[in-house]
Amino acid sequence: MRLQMILVKLPGLLLIEKTDEMAEEKLRRLLPENKNLRKIKKKTGYVGSPETVASKILEKNETGIDYIIFQCAPTVSTLETFGAEVLPLL
Repeated sequence: MRLQMILVKLPGLLLIEKTDEMAEEKLRRLLPENKNLRKIKKKTGYVGSPETVASKILEKNETGIDYIIFQCAPTVSTLETFGAEVLPLL
């Protein structure tokens, strides 16, 4: 019998600001009418300061997640911040 490897992926919103409060405010501006969706995105996503986002990624890594698919808002600046401020923390 041949064993198959199963990859586990986890999608999540990536929103990085200088502080957790600034990230939460940006999330409120992005989703002004949907408080429940904001709660879900904050809980399941990667919303916060670079330190908070790095911590959430490391927590997910410990659960056996093989890779994460980020949904970025806004894409370019968030990815630049991720590369410069989050990756060095991982």
